[in-house]
Amino acid sequence: MVWRTGFLFGAGLFCAAALASSQVGFRQFALTNDVPERMLNIAVLYPAAQSDIPVKSVGENLAFFGVDVQENVHPESGTHPFVVLSHGFGGNWRNQLWLGHALAQQGYIVAATDHPGTTSMMMNKAIAAKLWLRPDDIRRVISAIQNKQSDVGTIAPGKIGAIGHSLGGWTVLALAGGRFDTQQFETDCLTHTELASCIVYQKMGIQQEAQANTLLGQSARDPRVTAVVSLDLGLARGFTSQSLAAIDIPTLVISAGEPDSQLPAKVESYFMAQQMPEQRTRYLEINDASHFSFMQVCKSGAVTLLEQEQPGDGIICVDGNKRSREQIHLQVIAAISDFLDKTWH
Repeated sequence: MVWRTGFLFGAGLFCAAALASSQVGFRQFALTNDVPERMLNIAVLYPAAQSDIPVKSVGENLAFFGVDVQENVHPESGTHPFVVLSHGFGGNWRNQLWLGHALAQQGYIVAATDHPGTTSMMMNKAIAAKLWLRPDDIRRVISAIQNKQSDVGTIAPGKIGAIGHSLGGWTVLALAGGRFDTQQFETDCLTHTELASCIVYQKMGIQQEAQANTLLGQSARDPRVTAVVSLDLGLARGFTSQSLAAIDIPTLVISAGEPDSQLPAKVESYFMAQQMPEQRTRYLEINDASHFSFMQVCKSGAVTLLEQEQPGDGIICVDGNKRSREQIHLQVIAAISDFLDKTWH
Protein backbone atom coordinates (compact mmCIF):
# COMPACT_ATOMS: atom_id res chain seq x y z
CA MET A 1 0.00 0.00 0.00
CA VAL A 2 1.48 3.36 -1.03
CA TRP A 3 0.70 6.77 0.43
CA ARG A 4 2.44 9.41 -1.64
CA THR A 5 2.00 12.15 0.94
CA GLY A 6 -1.12 13.89 2.23
CA PHE A 7 -0.35 16.51 4.85
CA LEU A 8 -3.63 15.92 6.69
CA PHE A 9 -3.25 12.16 6.92
CA GLY A 10 -4.01 10.91 10.40
CA ALA A 11 -4.57 14.34 11.92
CA GLY A 12 -7.87 13.31 13.47
CA LEU A 13 -6.35 10.07 14.76
CA PHE A 14 -3.49 11.89 16.45
CA CYS A 15 -5.73 14.45 18.08
CA ALA A 16 -7.98 11.70 19.43
CA ALA A 17 -5.01 9.79 20.78
CA ALA A 18 -3.58 12.89 22.41
CA LEU A 19 -6.80 13.38 24.39
CA ALA A 20 -6.09 10.12 26.23
CA SER A 21 -2.42 10.92 26.85
CA SER A 22 -0.57 9.75 29.95
CA GLN A 23 2.14 11.29 32.04
CA VAL A 24 5.50 10.03 30.82
CA GLY A 25 7.94 8.25 33.10
CA PHE A 26 11.66 8.04 32.38
CA ARG A 27 14.41 5.68 33.46
CA GLN A 28 17.96 5.31 32.22
CA PHE A 29 20.42 2.49 32.75
CA ALA A 30 23.52 0.82 31.31
CA LEU A 31 23.31 -2.77 30.08
CA THR A 32 26.64 -4.46 30.73
CA ASN A 33 26.14 -7.89 32.22
CA ASP A 34 25.18 -9.82 29.06
CA VAL A 35 27.91 -8.53 26.70
CA PRO A 36 30.43 -6.60 28.87
CA GLU A 37 32.55 -5.48 25.93
CA ARG A 38 29.54 -3.80 24.26
CA MET A 39 27.84 -1.67 26.90
CA LEU A 40 24.49 -0.17 25.90
CA ASN A 41 23.17 3.11 27.29
CA ILE A 42 19.39 2.70 27.38
CA ALA A 43 16.66 5.26 28.02
CA VAL A 44 13.05 4.20 28.60
CA LEU A 45 9.92 6.32 28.33
CA TYR A 46 6.70 4.78 29.61
CA PRO A 47 3.16 5.61 30.78
CA ALA A 48 3.47 6.77 34.38
CA ALA A 49 1.14 6.31 37.31
CA GLN A 50 -0.18 9.48 38.90
CA SER A 51 2.58 11.04 40.98
CA ASP A 52 3.75 14.31 42.54
CA ILE A 53 7.29 13.78 41.24
CA PRO A 54 8.38 17.02 39.52
CA VAL A 55 8.53 17.15 35.74
CA LYS A 56 11.99 17.64 34.20
CA SER A 57 13.31 18.01 30.66
CA VAL A 58 15.57 15.31 29.22
CA GLY A 59 17.49 15.34 25.96
CA GLU A 60 17.72 19.12 25.78
CA ASN A 61 20.88 21.01 24.84
CA LEU A 62 21.81 24.32 23.21
CA ALA A 63 20.68 23.13 19.77
CA PHE A 64 17.71 20.85 20.43
CA PHE A 65 14.58 20.86 22.56
CA GLY A 66 14.04 17.98 24.96
CA VAL A 67 10.87 16.35 26.31
CA ASP A 68 9.15 16.61 29.70
CA VAL A 69 9.17 13.48 31.87
CA GLN A 70 8.90 12.29 35.46
CA GLU A 71 12.07 10.45 36.37
CA ASN A 72 11.92 7.02 38.06
CA VAL A 73 8.18 7.20 38.64
CA HIS A 74 6.07 4.05 39.01
CA PRO A 75 4.57 2.77 35.75
CA GLU A 76 0.90 2.83 34.90
CA SER A 77 -0.97 -0.43 35.51
CA GLY A 78 -2.21 -2.68 32.71
CA THR A 79 -0.38 -3.97 29.64
CA HIS A 80 1.31 -1.81 27.04
CA PRO A 81 2.76 -2.23 23.53
CA PHE A 82 6.55 -1.98 23.50
CA VAL A 83 8.72 -0.27 20.87
CA VAL A 84 12.51 0.02 20.56
CA LEU A 85 14.08 3.01 18.77
CA SER A 86 17.34 2.78 16.78
CA HIS A 87 19.28 5.96 15.90
CA GLY A 88 21.25 6.73 12.75
CA PHE A 89 24.99 6.92 12.04
CA GLY A 90 26.58 9.43 14.41
CA GLY A 91 23.36 9.85 16.39
CA ASN A 92 22.26 8.84 19.87
CA TRP A 93 19.23 7.79 21.89
CA ARG A 94 18.04 11.40 22.15
CA ASN A 95 17.41 11.82 18.41
CA GLN A 96 13.87 10.41 18.34
CA LEU A 97 12.73 11.45 21.81
CA TRP A 98 9.91 13.42 20.16
CA LEU A 99 8.51 10.15 18.80
CA GLY A 100 9.16 8.10 21.92
CA HIS A 101 7.50 10.72 24.10
CA ALA A 102 4.40 10.88 21.89
CA LEU A 103 4.06 7.10 21.87
CA ALA A 104 4.53 6.90 25.64
CA GLN A 105 1.72 9.45 26.03
CA GLN A 106 -0.45 7.09 23.99
CA GLY A 107 0.31 4.12 26.25
CA TYR A 108 3.48 2.61 24.76
CA ILE A 109 6.64 1.57 26.55
CA VAL A 110 9.52 2.95 24.45
CA ALA A 111 13.23 2.16 24.79
CA ALA A 112 16.06 3.89 22.92
CA THR A 113 19.71 2.88 22.96
CA ASP A 114 23.09 4.15 21.83
CA HIS A 115 24.76 1.82 19.31
CA PRO A 116 28.49 1.48 20.14
CA GLY A 117 30.78 2.59 17.35
CA THR A 118 28.13 4.59 15.50
CA THR A 119 26.87 6.88 18.26
CA SER A 120 27.91 10.49 18.79
CA MET A 121 28.90 9.36 22.29
CA MET A 122 31.47 6.93 20.90
CA MET A 123 32.45 6.84 17.22
CA ASN A 124 34.84 3.97 16.54
CA LYS A 125 35.53 2.61 13.04
CA ALA A 126 36.67 -0.82 14.21
CA ILE A 127 33.45 -1.29 16.18
CA ALA A 128 31.22 0.34 13.54
CA ALA A 129 32.51 -2.13 10.94
CA LYS A 130 30.76 -4.92 12.86
CA LEU A 131 27.43 -3.76 11.49
CA TRP A 132 25.73 -7.08 12.26
CA LEU A 133 25.91 -6.23 15.98
CA ARG A 134 23.40 -3.38 15.59
CA PRO A 135 20.35 -5.69 15.29
CA ASP A 136 21.79 -7.68 18.17
CA ASP A 137 21.78 -4.48 20.26
CA ILE A 138 18.01 -4.27 19.76
CA ARG A 139 17.54 -7.90 20.75
CA ARG A 140 19.50 -7.21 23.94
CA VAL A 141 17.36 -4.16 24.71
CA ILE A 142 14.17 -6.19 24.28
CA SER A 143 15.44 -8.85 26.67
CA ALA A 144 16.55 -6.22 29.20
CA ILE A 145 13.17 -4.47 29.22
CA GLN A 146 11.35 -7.78 29.50
CA ASN A 147 13.29 -8.21 32.74
CA LYS A 148 12.44 -4.69 33.99
CA GLN A 149 8.67 -4.70 33.57
CA SER A 150 8.11 -3.95 37.26
CA ASP A 151 9.97 -0.66 36.67
CA VAL A 152 8.59 0.44 33.29
CA GLY A 153 5.29 -1.39 32.80
CA THR A 154 3.96 -4.74 31.62
CA ILE A 155 4.48 -5.55 27.95
CA ALA A 156 1.38 -6.67 26.07
CA PRO A 157 1.82 -10.17 24.59
CA GLY A 158 2.73 -10.13 20.90
CA LYS A 159 3.08 -6.34 20.73
CA ILE A 160 6.77 -5.60 20.33
CA GLY A 161 7.95 -3.32 17.52
CA ALA A 162 11.14 -1.64 16.30
CA ILE A 163 11.49 1.80 14.72
CA GLY A 164 14.71 3.13 13.22
CA HIS A 165 15.95 6.25 11.46
CA SER A 166 18.60 6.20 8.70
CA LEU A 167 21.12 3.49 9.71
CA GLY A 168 18.60 2.66 12.43
CA GLY A 169 16.08 1.98 9.66
CA TRP A 170 18.52 -0.50 8.19
CA THR A 171 18.88 -2.02 11.66
CA VAL A 172 15.17 -2.69 12.17
CA LEU A 173 14.78 -4.10 8.63
CA ALA A 174 17.60 -6.53 9.40
CA LEU A 175 15.74 -7.42 12.58
CA ALA A 176 12.68 -8.13 10.44
CA GLY A 177 14.64 -10.58 8.29
CA GLY A 178 16.42 -8.47 5.68
CA ARG A 179 19.79 -9.99 4.73
CA PHE A 180 22.62 -7.79 3.53
CA ASP A 181 25.04 -8.68 0.73
CA THR A 182 28.21 -6.59 0.95
CA GLN A 183 29.34 -7.53 -2.56
CA GLN A 184 25.97 -6.50 -3.99
CA PHE A 185 26.12 -3.19 -2.13
CA GLU A 186 29.73 -2.40 -3.03
CA THR A 187 29.04 -3.14 -6.71
CA ASP A 188 25.97 -0.89 -6.61
CA CYS A 189 28.05 1.92 -5.09
CA LEU A 190 30.28 1.90 -8.18
CA THR A 191 27.24 3.28 -10.01
CA HIS A 192 25.61 5.31 -7.23
CA THR A 193 28.75 7.01 -5.98
CA GLU A 194 26.82 10.05 -4.75
CA LEU A 195 24.70 8.18 -2.21
CA ALA A 196 25.27 9.05 1.44
CA SER A 197 24.88 5.34 2.19
CA CYS A 198 27.96 4.52 0.15
CA ILE A 199 29.94 7.25 1.91
CA VAL A 200 28.85 6.09 5.38
CA TYR A 201 29.60 2.47 4.46
CA GLN A 202 33.19 3.47 3.72
CA LYS A 203 33.43 5.54 6.90
CA MET A 204 32.41 2.49 8.92
CA GLY A 205 35.07 0.40 7.20
CA ILE A 206 32.74 -2.52 6.53
CA GLN A 207 34.54 -3.40 3.29
CA GLN A 208 37.67 -4.10 5.33
CA GLU A 209 35.93 -6.40 7.82
CA ALA A 210 36.66 -10.01 6.81
CA GLN A 211 33.54 -11.47 8.45
CA ALA A 212 31.12 -8.84 7.16
CA ASN A 213 29.65 -10.59 4.13
CA THR A 214 29.16 -13.89 5.96
CA LEU A 215 27.65 -12.46 9.15
CA LEU A 216 25.51 -9.79 7.44
CA GLY A 217 24.22 -12.49 5.11
CA GLN A 218 22.82 -14.45 8.02
CA SER A 219 19.32 -13.81 9.31
CA ALA A 220 19.03 -11.42 12.26
CA ARG A 221 15.28 -12.03 12.56
CA ASP A 222 13.89 -11.75 16.07
CA PRO A 223 10.51 -13.55 16.33
CA ARG A 224 9.50 -11.34 19.27
CA VAL A 225 9.31 -8.35 16.91
CA THR A 226 5.93 -8.25 15.19
CA ALA A 227 6.07 -4.85 13.42
CA VAL A 228 8.81 -2.52 12.16
CA VAL A 229 8.98 1.07 10.91
CA SER A 230 11.88 2.60 8.98
CA LEU A 231 12.34 6.37 8.77
CA ASP A 232 14.26 7.36 5.63
CA LEU A 233 16.64 4.42 5.95
CA GLY A 234 20.05 4.07 4.36
CA LEU A 235 21.97 1.08 2.91
CA ALA A 236 18.68 -0.25 1.51
CA ARG A 237 20.35 -1.31 -1.74
CA GLY A 238 22.39 -3.95 0.05
CA PHE A 239 19.40 -6.03 1.14
CA THR A 240 18.87 -9.08 -1.06
CA SER A 241 15.61 -9.22 -3.03
CA GLN A 242 14.92 -12.71 -1.72
CA SER A 243 15.16 -11.67 1.94
CA LEU A 244 12.98 -8.58 1.43
CA ALA A 245 10.32 -10.64 -0.33
CA ALA A 246 10.31 -13.08 2.59
CA ILE A 247 9.70 -10.52 5.37
CA ASP A 248 6.65 -11.86 7.16
CA ILE A 249 5.66 -9.03 9.53
CA PRO A 250 3.87 -5.74 8.87
CA THR A 251 6.31 -3.01 7.85
CA LEU A 252 5.85 0.74 7.45
CA VAL A 253 8.46 2.43 5.27
CA ILE A 254 8.50 6.23 5.55
CA SER A 255 10.75 8.30 3.33
CA ALA A 256 11.75 11.96 3.06
CA GLY A 257 10.58 13.36 -0.26
CA GLU A 258 12.46 16.67 -0.16
CA PRO A 259 14.88 16.45 -3.14
CA ASP A 260 18.22 15.09 -1.95
CA SER A 261 20.85 13.73 -4.34
CA GLN A 262 22.57 11.84 -1.52
CA LEU A 263 19.46 10.16 -0.10
CA PRO A 264 16.82 10.11 -2.84
CA ALA A 265 13.70 8.25 -1.78
CA LYS A 266 13.37 6.64 -5.21
CA VAL A 267 16.59 4.64 -4.91
CA GLU A 268 16.52 3.97 -1.16
CA SER A 269 13.20 3.59 0.74
CA TYR A 270 10.93 3.28 -2.30
CA PHE A 271 13.36 0.92 -4.05
CA MET A 272 13.29 -1.36 -1.01
CA ALA A 273 9.54 -1.19 -0.41
CA GLN A 274 8.86 -2.27 -4.00
CA GLN A 275 10.60 -5.58 -3.29
CA MET A 276 8.66 -6.32 -0.10
CA PRO A 277 5.34 -8.21 0.25
CA GLU A 278 2.61 -5.83 -0.88
CA GLN A 279 0.04 -7.17 1.59
CA ARG A 280 2.30 -6.50 4.57
CA THR A 281 4.10 -3.31 3.49
CA ARG A 282 2.98 0.31 3.64
CA TYR A 283 5.01 3.05 2.03
CA LEU A 284 4.62 6.74 2.87
CA GLU A 285 6.64 9.49 1.19
CA ILE A 286 6.47 12.88 2.93
CA ASN A 287 7.37 15.29 0.18
CA ASP A 288 8.44 18.23 2.36
CA ALA A 289 10.49 16.23 4.87
CA SER A 290 14.28 16.13 4.72
CA HIS A 291 16.38 13.26 5.99
CA PHE A 292 16.89 15.09 9.29
CA SER A 293 13.22 16.01 9.78
CA PHE A 294 12.97 12.79 11.79
CA MET A 295 15.27 14.17 14.52
CA GLN A 296 14.50 16.44 17.48
CA VAL A 297 13.08 19.93 16.95
CA CYS A 298 15.87 22.52 16.69
CA LYS A 299 16.05 25.72 18.68
CA SER A 300 16.41 29.16 17.17
CA GLY A 301 20.03 29.72 16.21
CA ALA A 302 20.81 26.00 16.13
CA VAL A 303 22.06 26.09 12.53
CA THR A 304 24.66 28.73 13.35
CA LEU A 305 25.71 26.89 16.51
CA LEU A 306 26.11 23.55 14.73
CA GLU A 307 28.06 25.15 11.88
CA GLN A 308 30.46 26.71 14.36
CA GLU A 309 31.07 23.37 16.05
CA GLN A 310 31.38 21.38 12.83
CA PRO A 311 31.01 23.00 9.38
CA GLY A 312 28.27 21.25 7.43
CA ASP A 313 26.32 20.03 10.46
CA GLY A 314 23.80 22.86 10.20
CA ILE A 315 21.91 20.74 7.67
CA ILE A 316 20.62 18.69 10.60
CA CYS A 317 18.19 21.51 11.35
CA VAL A 318 17.05 22.15 7.76
CA ASP A 319 13.65 20.89 6.60
CA GLY A 320 11.58 21.47 3.48
CA ASN A 321 10.00 24.85 2.81
CA LYS A 322 6.34 23.95 3.32
CA ARG A 323 5.89 23.03 6.98
CA SER A 324 7.71 23.20 10.28
CA ARG A 325 9.46 20.16 11.75
CA GLU A 326 6.80 20.06 14.46
CA GLN A 327 4.08 19.70 11.81
CA ILE A 328 6.00 16.96 10.03
CA HIS A 329 6.41 15.16 13.35
CA LEU A 330 2.65 15.24 13.91
CA GLN A 331 2.10 13.53 10.57
CA VAL A 332 4.73 10.89 11.29
CA ILE A 333 3.33 10.19 14.77
CA ALA A 334 -0.16 9.83 13.31
CA ALA A 335 1.04 7.47 10.56
CA ILE A 336 2.96 5.27 12.98
CA SER A 337 0.12 5.23 15.52
CA ASP A 338 -2.36 4.23 12.84
CA PHE A 339 -0.04 1.52 11.48
CA LEU A 340 0.68 -0.03 14.87
CA ASP A 341 -2.93 0.22 15.99
CA LYS A 342 -4.15 -1.62 12.89
CA THR A 343 -1.34 -4.17 13.18
CA TRP A 344 -1.94 -5.04 16.83
CA HIS A 345 -5.72 -4.71 17.20
